[in-house]
Amino acid sequence: MRIGVDCTYATRTVTGMERYAASLCAALRRADTHHQFVDLDPRLPRQLEKRLGAKVKRFLTEQYTLGAAAARAKLDLMFYPAFPPGPLSARPFATIVYDAVPWLYRDTMGLRGKCYMGPLVRRAARRSAAILTISKAVTSELGALLPATGAEIAYLGGGVDPAPEPCGSRERKETLARLGLRSPFLLAVGSLEPRKNYPAMFRAMRLVGAGSEAQLAVAGRWAWASEELRRLAEEAGGRIKILGYVSDADLAVLYDAAECCLQASLYEGLGLPVLEALAHGLPVIANDIAVFREIGAERVHLVDFEDAMQVSERILWLLGNPQERARRQADAVRLTREFAWDAAAARCLAVFDRLESSARAGAKIRYERQPAA
Repeated sequence: MRIGVDCTYATRTVTGMERYAASLCAALRRADTHHQFVDLDPRLPRQLEKRLGAKVKRFLTEQYTLGAAAARAKLDLMFYPAFPPGPLSARPFATIVYDAVPWLYRDTMGLRGKCYMGPLVRRAARRSAAILTISKAVTSELGALLPATGAEIAYLGGGVDPAPEPCGSRERKETLARLGLRSPFLLAVGSLEPRKNYPAMFRAMRLVGAGSEAQLAVAGRWAWASEELRRLAEEAGGRIKILGYVSDADLAVLYDAAECCLQASLYEGLGLPVLEALAHGLPVIANDIAVFREIGAERVHLVDFEDAMQVSERILWLLGNPQERARRQADAVRLTREFAWDAAAARCLAVFDRLESSARAGAKIRYERQPAA
């Protein structure tokens, strides 16, 4: 098949979804397959590019320019690895649905998510020829939420790159100084929004402060409903450092230098920072939810983040047991084999193969509107 790939994710700030899309698409290009991939990353006319703001340009590209580019490319299938297609897309497509938030957790979404992205995701799921997911938990949830779509819901799985060589002591020292951090510190990665449950993490850190001088570094962009987090961070008096968005290079240093990684999320589609931390040999304390149990209770310290005392005790235990870091480092190679991007790409290609076989058998690849779930 001739498959168009929406590559507009490459023009955005790299967060978890863009990182997943980029790594999966790179693995697809490496794969031995008869499918032909056509990368589509259209641009608006030069005058519009100069005059319009980033959000407006992105909206116009998603809704209009990309669809026109796909029509010109004469494709058999369009693949959306990051963001759902706009409502004008009228050709067979497959899309990745990263989580069930637009169905189950709408109240945790910002205004743009509720009014724009959420409806786009739900609409795309109803019209897609194949819905691809990144965890078994999301596969099960969408199967229950979308029983009447008729589209295949296929599990791809997560992927994680092998960690680079540990940074040198000089690079580590310079990076931490530039970011305003000192050792020891704990690391949390993820945008500052309600679903990430940072208030519970900050409450646990308040208890940790009675037994340790460890800081908490939060690497993630400020999102919506974050006023309380600003107040709590200020009240912590330097014990909680909000770094904002950090580069991949800085993030790698943070994974290497931290004592452990904290993930308090109420819900995740995968939790890519957990896999990245484990690949760096960093112990992880995570909220006891389905997707983190899927990664493995033998790998992740699962706790109830609503119980601040339980969380703080586990943090203090890790700080006093450096051999846990050595145990995680020994498991890092096995983890990167189990969660390999090439394996996720192979599952994706198998979906494309099934769609092609169905089309050859005379069945039209469906993309018509289905009843709302």
